[in-house]
Amino acid sequence: MRDQADGEWADGERVEGGVSRTLRSKKLRAALWISAGGKCCACGRELPWPWHADHVEAWIKTGTTNVHDMQALCPQCNLKKGAK
Repeated sequence: MRDQADGEWADGERVEGGVSRTLRSKKLRAALWISAGGKCCACGRELPWPWHADHVEAWIKTGTTNVHDMQALCPQCNLKKGAK
């Protein structure tokens, strides 16, 4: 894992400073998928590949990526949601 100065995941959990909006860790994406039971958290359908790791609180508002504020969404639901 890289440090926060690189704008990547640090300590396996969060990125500060608005550099990165994506989950870089395969383990964290897997944990997010497992916690959702392989289903979209919005519509309940099976997650297709690729699926989206969505910020529950819009990244544009917080500037952080925190796995505890993420949910697994199908692309259709995430794109419909936008940055609301």
